[in-house]
Amino acid sequence: MALLTKLIDVTKCTGCRACQVACKQWNQLPAEVEPFTGSLQTHSECLPYTWTIVNFTERINNGNLEWLFRKHGCMHCQDATCISTCGAGAYSRTDVGSVSRDPDICIGCSQCERECPYLVPKVTVDDTGKYARSCKFCWDRVGNGLTPACAKACTTGAIQFGERTAMISAANARVSEIVGQLPEANVYGVNEMHGTLVIYVLPYIPSVYGLTAGQQNPKTGSYDYKPYYTTNPNGY
Repeated sequence: MALLTKLIDVTKCTGCRACQVACKQWNQLPAEVEPFTGSLQTHSECLPYTWTIVNFTERINNGNLEWLFRKHGCMHCQDATCISTCGAGAYSRTDVGSVSRDPDICIGCSQCERECPYLVPKVTVDDTGKYARSCKFCWDRVGNGLTPACAKACTTGAIQFGERTAMISAANARVSEIVGQLPEANVYGVNEMHGTLVIYVLPYIPSVYGLTAGQQNPKTGSYDYKPYYTTNPNGY
């Protein structure tokens, strides 16, 4: 199968968090309440049972207050640090390219948590065992021809889902539409980490949204990531 990708156009995001709620509901994840810190962002980062969050960024730009939103979760990197650093071999890929984790193999060592440049995987202990958790790309939906829950729930069309080449073309077309008004507009994720299966249309440079332009796996070149493609519908 072709690589499938989420395209997140933050210029269309209203911060409604429907994606966050849909992720919780579909995956039957319990609530994780954090203390109020003065921000309307519900969680400081992804947590063991909170796989999708919406980052809220407030900043002053040319004297104007801006409130910026970005859906955040696993990037499903094609050169993923979780795969390259997992000593247990718990990580593999589905046939659409998304990262898959087998809880029966994961030993909960936290290496993936330490190495992820996007601070996504989190290790926890519950009645099912000790292992890392993060977005599973809604494989139980995608593997049956459906879109991920977050994309299905997005009311503004900020999250699209489809073949990676088509999503990249759509992202570039969107940047072409807005670059006259937003000269810093760019597409993030085409080349980062040898390509991610979550790409963004950003109106400003990536650092404004907490992202590093050109981010790569520091172990790139020390191992071959291509053989890690397999179909593991039960793993996440």
